[in-house]
Amino acid sequence: MKPGSGLGRSGEGLSAPLRDFVDGLRAEHRFLAGYQTTEENGKLLKRVNDNLLVSVHPLLRVHPETGERALFVNPGFTDHIVGLSALESRRVLELLYGQITRPEYTVRFR
Repeated sequence: MKPGSGLGRSGEGLSAPLRDFVDGLRAEHRFLAGYQTTEENGKLLKRVNDNLLVSVHPLLRVHPETGERALFVNPGFTDHIVGLSALESRRVLELLYGQITRPEYTVRFR
């Protein structure tokens, strides 16, 4: 794929209305977002919570050189979308997680 073509990028694969909606949103990312607590990992979670790493980024990032758009979400780190209700955030993120896992947006190394 040649640079700047916009083909094959997760953000470019969204419909225009959805891309416009997502383009103005930001998400909070945190280490171990969505991690389920168990008795065994209590020490790890305490350590993580004592040294919480949180950042807020746009959901749709634009490459500074090529202008290609890519979704900046990850089920392991993206906690919620800022400004949306918990339910709205969860539903939009589910949709975007489905987008980023499409075969045309993934790469595998052997």
